Amino acid sequence: MHITKDPNNFVLDPCWQKSTDNSKQLERTHRDGKQYYLIARFINKPTTLQQCTRTVVIIAGCIAAIAAVILCQPMIGIPLAIVPVYLAHKTAKWITQDEGKSLKVYSETPTKEQKELIEKENRLTTFYHDKGIVEGNAPIYVDIRSLGFSKDELEQKGLVWVERSEAVDEGEVISFENAIDDVIQVINTILRNAHGDTLKKMRWIMLDGTQHPSIDQYYHLIGGESMDHILESQLKETWLYRIVKALKDQDHIFDIGDFHGSGLYLQA
Repeated sequence: MHITKDPNNFVLDPCWQKSTDNSKQLERTHRDGKQYYLIARFINKPTTLQQCTRTVVIIAGCIAAIAAVILCQPMIGIPLAIVPVYLAHKTAKWITQDEGKSLKVYSETPTKEQKELIEKENRLTTFYHDKGIVEGNAPIYVDIRSLGFSKDELEQKGLVWVERSEAVDEGEVISFENAIDDVIQVINTILRNAHGDTLKKMRWIMLDGTQHPSIDQYYHLIGGESMDHILESQLKETWLYRIVKALKDQDHIFDIGDFHGSGLYLQA
């Protein structure tokens, strides 16, 4: 293991620890012909003296602000009070300016989680090779009949709202088959406009209901019924998830990611 400083003076960075960005968790470096894996990242911890000094400065700034309000008329004192508070904030920040500087800890042996991510990356590389995908903007080609849905499922009906004008929305009954076709078109539209410096990043997309109102309604359709809100626990029952799951099961996309409020992430 490679450690440049005593980690006792540092605390583990929670942002790195909780990061869902696989590229961060798999940060690697090379030295002497060997590959090292970043297994931890620490942020500088302020000393007791720095913490006490910062507290004193902030209190002094607040006292000065109160004094400005008391000694002057409110209309003058309140604007003047902003000055000591601002100066106290900037001074406190300067006192602990070393906070946030990171210490990276490397090891030749990846952690268990990193090994799993490496294996997943290898599977993704194989997936793209087998599919002949060499460009991030490449669309997916799907025969709806190959997704394994029965005729009854494809003919299932749902009510969606279609904007006819700025002020008028009209209900329209559509079939599950129409919804599948719509979702595939949205995925290809997102891929066509994707940007990134790697194939993987370009094809890591989100089916955002805010950006694509047509599919927003498929987050709310459960068994042909319309809902006002969708809970994560209900996601797997929705039309959209059923469609995406079928695309994954038939190897049209690589993986389904997390659901984050306005959309579901996919690795296409």
